[in-house]
Amino acid sequence: MPFLVLVIAVIADGGPGGNTVSVFDPTNVAEGGSVFKGLLFGILMFVGFELAAALGEETEHPRRSIPIAIVATILIIGVFYALTQYIGTIGSGGPDEVPFDFAAMGEYYVGRWLSVLIELAVILDILAVGIGFTAATSRGLFTLARDGLLPSRMAAVNRADVPTVATYTVGGLGLAVIVIGLLVYGTSATDGLPDVFNEFTVTSTIGAFVIAIVYVLLCVGGIRYFATRVVRPAAVVAGLIGLVTAAAGVGAQFIEGTAPVGDALWGRHLGLVVLALVAIWLVACVVSRPAAVDAAGDRAIVHHS
Repeated sequence: MPFLVLVIAVIADGGPGGNTVSVFDPTNVAEGGSVFKGLLFGILMFVGFELAAALGEETEHPRRSIPIAIVATILIIGVFYALTQYIGTIGSGGPDEVPFDFAAMGEYYVGRWLSVLIELAVILDILAVGIGFTAATSRGLFTLARDGLLPSRMAAVNRADVPTVATYTVGGLGLAVIVIGLLVYGTSATDGLPDVFNEFTVTSTIGAFVIAIVYVLLCVGGIRYFATRVVRPAAVVAGLIGLVTAAAGVGAQFIEGTAPVGDALWGRHLGLVVLALVAIWLVACVVSRPAAVDAAGDRAIVHHS
């Protein structure tokens, strides 16, 4: 809601240069920017919509509810991001040099109270992302353990059927990352170091890189599925578009001008390490437990297709 208030306020004011559709002109690129860089951020910003599929087994009618949840999420997020980036562009700069900072813009166009609400909204959003990531990842670990691809202990649940061991595992790993970040970069809450944001940069680079590769594999699998098993031409076309987009995001990590720089390079390197470990685990599972791998894939199709 605070962002919607800001959207209305900035559009009503018009900003330093007034409302203009030139914001959406792909040739109108800020200095040092590129459409390729925007693509990377675009992929990262949409990460999470697919987590609705992880709840397929907890939904009464997954084949109806999950597609609705995913498509609705994509549309809502798309409109929200388009509006916020639009007002950020037209509302910043000018004689008063308003920064492209939503909290600062909230104070400039509306008042300090909106700035505070926006900052609180960002904090709550980060917490929501953490909760969503933990819920989806823990259920993924639970599913793999139940299908015999991870230690069976990971499939333990409590009386409310919550995968407790998997949840504690994800939470523990998250806490470890936070502690490592504090040890390496410190915290601006006490020392005001300029590089405290680097932990987010590194981890977000890992996430964007890995998820883009996951999307590539997902699109390849989806194209094959909808081209051979359940023939849906529209789904194949959508998969091809997604494949090209995700592949461009992966390629951008290695192209000069769009590749990560500074500490963000650690994100790319660690992302490659994560991918290597997952590949080794997957090959080991396919070789040693092929039946379990096939069963896990069939179960996923039943609940998520």
